[in-house]
Amino acid sequence: MLENPLPKLDERIASFERIGRLRQLNHARSGGLSIQRFRLDSMFACGTCGERWPVFVQPEFKVVGHREKGRTETPLGSEERRLDHTQSSRDSKCTLEFTREWVERIEVGSERLTSREQSLSATVKGSPGPLEISAGAQERITESLKSTHSVSSQTRRSTTQTVEYVLPAGQVTVITTFWKQLWQEYLCGLRLSGRDGVVWIPYRIAVDVTFDQAVQHIDAA
Repeated sequence: MLENPLPKLDERIASFERIGRLRQLNHARSGGLSIQRFRLDSMFACGTCGERWPVFVQPEFKVVGHREKGRTETPLGSEERRLDHTQSSRDSKCTLEFTREWVERIEVGSERLTSREQSLSATVKGSPGPLEISAGAQERITESLKSTHSVSSQTRRSTTQTVEYVLPAGQVTVITTFWKQLWQEYLCGLRLSGRDGVVWIPYRIAVDVTFDQAVQHIDAA
């Protein structure tokens, strides 16, 4: 009795351990997974129909306004063309055409949000902060903005520009083109359920592409 004062407790602990081993064995055989904690933006998905449902109730929101901020550029890569004019004794002119495909799209959020409340700061995509907007809510906001700006999902477009160059005689002309995505920047005002004030979420729309160029004239080897 003194060696084992609580025999029934030991029996229960052994039972719990057996149940735990059986659950692990079942998960290993059936591919099941026990999830102890979920992220704010976690979703359940049906493997048959592909439909998705949020684990947590998504906050309701109402779009109350838009602000235009200006235009920005992001790099898309570069390409190089070499024009060999070493066999010519005269300078000449030529016109080249440059074409780049790009995708018209909306990107919502970035690293910060702003609010009319001086004390309110927020982040998106589940980052730590006083206010969190899950991926599910962010997706709904994106769909709302697509409708507002009449932007289709992932529409492919093409931009072509022509440039005239002077090719010096006896030289190789190297043209390096640095493509850039052109964005129109906005702020979207949201009123969220359970929150006072208006939260302003940054978003941007890809509107075109442009480029810078570097031209070098190299003597023939």
